[in-house]
Amino acid sequence: MLLLTLSTPSGAIAQRVGPRIPLTIGAVLAGAGLLLMARIHPGDSYLPAVLPSLIVFGVGLAALITPITATVLASVDSQHSGIASAVNNALSRLGQMIAVAALPLAAGLSGSAFEDPASMAAGFPVAMTVAAGACFAAALLAWTTISDDALRQPGTGTQQLPKELPPSLRRHCPVAGTPLAPSLNSPPGSRPPAG
Repeated sequence: MLLLTLSTPSGAIAQRVGPRIPLTIGAVLAGAGLLLMARIHPGDSYLPAVLPSLIVFGVGLAALITPITATVLASVDSQHSGIASAVNNALSRLGQMIAVAALPLAAGLSGSAFEDPASMAAGFPVAMTVAAGACFAAALLAWTTISDDALRQPGTGTQQLPKELPPSLRRHCPVAGTPLAPSLNSPPGSRPPAG
């Protein structure tokens, strides 16, 4: 719910002040939420122990996701935005898989430890602390490497294809059917032949 509610405002803030501050603050908040989760113990009640950590973590994620995507897409020309989006999504999924594989090992959980409630209870705070450390490292990386004007640089991420492509870039689709747009090889005003 927090992501749905806060993603649009976080994108607007990143557009106004630049992505560096939202990315840094979002990563710090996500890390703080994870540190709060590390303090959760078996038997704790939801409202005082679990909910605050989820809210802080959720606000941090909401501050991160939209500016990350906007920054990635703004860093390339518009004709490469599909590739940039695919790389962003692939790296996101890869990071999730690495976290699922690495965090239990970092917390000392493997083999039969997953079946032992005491081992799981002891490993959970360690895993959350390691994940919080990764978030704080991401905040430092965002602060030191992302430019404040990454979303406002003229021409970045907004270049359009020329109206007429050079002959070396023109392509013809041999598939029969009604084209969605006139071919670049067709003279202006001509209609494609019926397929």
